[in-house]
Amino acid sequence: IEKWHFKTDYYSFIRTELIDLIKDKHDSQLNILEIGCGFGATLCRILSVWGNSSIHGIELEPEVAKIASTYIDVIQGNAETMPIPYNINSFDYIILGDVLEHLVEPRNLLMRFIPYLKQSGMFLCSIPNIMHTSVLFPLLFEGKFDYKDSGILDRTHLRFFTLESINMLFKSCHLKIQDIYSIDSCSPGNEQKLDTLINTFKLPSRQQFTTYQYILSAKK
Repeated sequence: IEKWHFKTDYYSFIRTELIDLIKDKHDSQLNILEIGCGFGATLCRILSVWGNSSIHGIELEPEVAKIASTYIDVIQGNAETMPIPYNINSFDYIILGDVLEHLVEPRNLLMRFIPYLKQSGMFLCSIPNIMHTSVLFPLLFEGKFDYKDSGILDRTHLRFFTLESINMLFKSCHLKIQDIYSIDSCSPGNEQKLDTLINTFKLPSRQQFTTYQYILSAKK
């Protein structure tokens, strides 16, 4: 951190849960863009499986983009405002792994990049769930809404999403969610509190409170 002024592990995750949404045969020639690609770990894993593919990345952090660009095609820029240097109708997949919550206007970014998807192309997204018990219960029982260095309440998050608002966001962009599933996590103590709330009040489905993150694909 002292040398580079950022946490290297924060930009090094391989998003296997997003890669699992790619169902194409391994000899397919895919063209893939990742917005917020970090060091490009996810893109490199994709290339190791779909070896005939072309991978591209956009990264906001200048030093991170500089490092990644030494071994894959990564450009530095703010995807919300930068000129887009790609051809229309060129990508099979555009990956947004924990990106939308960092944006000033998530809908505008989706609308900006829709033209760059092929007709059959898809967005692959992961989005944290603000209804998760780890956020809800401290707020409900203690009045706490404390930002952290990472996670659902990452201090760099500008937007927060629930399952309902995710559906509304993609619908407003005329995008159809193809697959969506949950990554669940709930401590035993919170499970007991949740059972009490569910038994007392008419609440949405239990899973909306135990889902830490939604993983989804969406197409035109």
